[in-house]
Amino acid sequence: MTEDPKVSKHRLFAGCPVPIETAIQIHDWAKVSLGHLPIRLVSPETLHVTLLFYAGVTSEVRDELVYLTSLVRWSPIPCATLEFASLGKSAIGFELNVATAQLFQSPFAGFYDEDGAWRVSPQAPPLVQMWGLLSSKEHTRLYRSAKKRRSDKTRSHEEHHLTVARSKQQLNLDSAGAQPTFRFSLDRFNLYESHLSPDGSRYEVLSVSTMGAP
Repeated sequence: MTEDPKVSKHRLFAGCPVPIETAIQIHDWAKVSLGHLPIRLVSPETLHVTLLFYAGVTSEVRDELVYLTSLVRWSPIPCATLEFASLGKSAIGFELNVATAQLFQSPFAGFYDEDGAWRVSPQAPPLVQMWGLLSSKEHTRLYRSAKKRRSDKTRSHEEHHLTVARSKQQLNLDSAGAQPTFRFSLDRFNLYESHLSPDGSRYEVLSVSTMGAP
């Protein structure tokens, strides 16, 4: 049966939840430092670092991503907060220093088929296959990000971030005062579905990776 594109698209992302102890520390800092501003804080339980984003995928692709996530053997990756800033649109939070070299063995592992289309190798690691299911827009964004890092030798981190709060207004964040550095480990890798509502987003965990290196 053909899916109705108006009702059958899913908004997914793959990423890592912030360990709850650190998440509570970040939330408590934000509550004190940003409490005077017109913002909506993200709850500690939903603080996460997005690594891959899938907008408007079909149920078939969603099921494939659920399966691939379950095959990923995840090892913890060190992470630390950098500058606290406006992150675009309504998001406010920390830029992050993430050891992204550990994320993908090779995001370009694959081949061209007989029609000239790029295909991810079926023997590629699950994370690379998940990368291959990204939209062309996301491929372009990640490629430009990687190219920028290669040309800027002073930066070793990916342009990842941690959204701590949201606001409908442009804010002066200087009043937040001193910005601490939070160090933690991205020790879990999940696939989420985002359900949007007027009260904010609700994140449903669809699949969880296996712990341990391959």
